[in-house]
Amino acid sequence: MENRYLEPDADTRKGLLSKVIEFTEEYIKIVEENNVKPYYMGTNKGSGLRASSIHEHGADLDDILTTYKDHVLREGLQMQHGHNFVYQLCGSTFSSALASYLASRTNPFPGQFVSCPGAVRMENMIIEWAAGLMGFPKGFGGNITSGGSMATLLAITAARENANVLAKDFHRLVIYATRCTNSCLNKALLTIGLKEAVIRNIPIDSDYQIDTENLRKTIERDTEAGLIPFLIGASIGRTVTGSVDPIGELADIAHEYNVWLHVDAAYGGFLVLAEELKSCFKDVYRVDSIIMDPHKALFVPFGHGIVILKNGGLLKACYGSHKWYFDSAYPPEEEDSPLDLSIETSKPFRALTIWLPLKLHGVGAFRSYLQEKVLLARYLFKNMKETPGFCVGPYPHLTVVLFKYDTGDKTKNDKFNRRLQKIIMQDYGFNLSANVVNGEVYIRACVLNMYTNIKTVDKLISSIKLSVATIQQEFL
Repeated sequence: MENRYLEPDADTRKGLLSKVIEFTEEYIKIVEENNVKPYYMGTNKGSGLRASSIHEHGADLDDILTTYKDHVLREGLQMQHGHNFVYQLCGSTFSSALASYLASRTNPFPGQFVSCPGAVRMENMIIEWAAGLMGFPKGFGGNITSGGSMATLLAITAARENANVLAKDFHRLVIYATRCTNSCLNKALLTIGLKEAVIRNIPIDSDYQIDTENLRKTIERDTEAGLIPFLIGASIGRTVTGSVDPIGELADIAHEYNVWLHVDAAYGGFLVLAEELKSCFKDVYRVDSIIMDPHKALFVPFGHGIVILKNGGLLKACYGSHKWYFDSAYPPEEEDSPLDLSIETSKPFRALTIWLPLKLHGVGAFRSYLQEKVLLARYLFKNMKETPGFCVGPYPHLTVVLFKYDTGDKTKNDKFNRRLQKIIMQDYGFNLSANVVNGEVYIRACVLNMYTNIKTVDKLISSIKLSVATIQQEFL
């Protein structure tokens, strides 16, 4: 037809929706049957998309979906693939896709209580649930953000305001982290004007945890030098090593020296649901701020982060709006509006994408999935430790396993293990990363994808052994 209306009739909508559902089901089937690699990069690299420019007149949906398949999905990471062990690629549930559609189609505004009280209450319920998992006492506050970087920005801004330091003294502030700390902390510091602040990279111990004794001594030296100890950046699940810092010891130090304790639990936070890992979180209620990513261990699409502050009033002190442009005839708000707790005013209805899957499946289903990943990581660790020729990193704190092959010649180990990682990917279709840890190359496997199971891990172990045999022939 000549005229393309932005809002087609009901039958047309059903037809279009049916095509999208059929397309996604075919895609998931291809991934589940392992008919596509978890990572592939050809010569196109999405450049063919440029030939499909935006025109004055619309195109057919079938052609649009074909373009999407050929130039967006074909190359790069397949996030729904159970053979992905890089980063923390978890996949996303069908129920979260339903929630995303529901949120987009009904399009409530979740930023302000008077605009949609139910949406605001839902966001606050999710924050309360997450804070409850961590054991925070009353008085906490939080916000659902676009991810860990935005969550960190809100937390560090609140920490700066809480310190009550003038801009002329920003260069005296000291941040204590490690070289393994996620880059989102540096981004946040730069964004809020703390580029001139001092960053101390505290060493990590043999278990890849921050060295608390070194930290204490460093804080004391900085205090004596007239600097201002400002913030400790800790982790529950570092990106590369998966390590968990001793939160209780850090909380003692933070309290003793009046330093803000911030925890990056973007990866590890929701692993609190796994019974085997409860001990990692027993002191979290003492920290000043924590970030957690539902788009990791809650298996929702990218674009979902959570920040929680022990003193929730700080967020409103930073971002509370005077709302002079809102109609004064609106009734008073019964709950805090998210726009008063964040830099965002307009925001999508992220809470629904978290709430609906939890309601539909129950928390127990997520707990079961996460416990499976913990046990699979330990199973992989045990097998690699017992395989002749291999060395392993520390026992997995969460679900990251580090291992390397020892050739007997340290000058060849790094080259051998980088080659091993490539062969595992190219010949056997498992996507792992090769990372430098304490000056040596390790192969890293993060067991967190919702599609990864015991058969996947057994096949991975077999593929690793076969790959070693192949490379040994090359190194003869």
